[in-house]
Amino acid sequence: MITLLHKGISLAHLLCSNVFIKQLEFEDWPIAHTNLDKIIVPYNGSLFEMRNSYDSIFEGLGDPMNEQDLDCEEHNKPKGNKFYSISYKVNILPSVIY
Repeated sequence: MITLLHKGISLAHLLCSNVFIKQLEFEDWPIAHTNLDKIIVPYNGSLFEMRNSYDSIFEGLGDPMNEQDLDCEEHNKPKGNKFYSISYKVNILPSVIY
């Protein structure tokens, strides 16, 4: 990649594409939260172990809404809080370098 940059080849389209950014969908991870902030956190473990690491990756984030909570009447009508859909993405570019 460095060679391509030295030759003046633009990598903007490649880096902004879905080649290195992958969407994650784990059943155990929450699907909604009251926090609307975009959060970026580092993760240095195995991508295969990431499935069971939500609490350690996003520690201190607060109480998210799980899929089983969608059926609960009181969670569908929160008191003053609106739930927002969560999307999870992982940047695999650093692992490709190794």
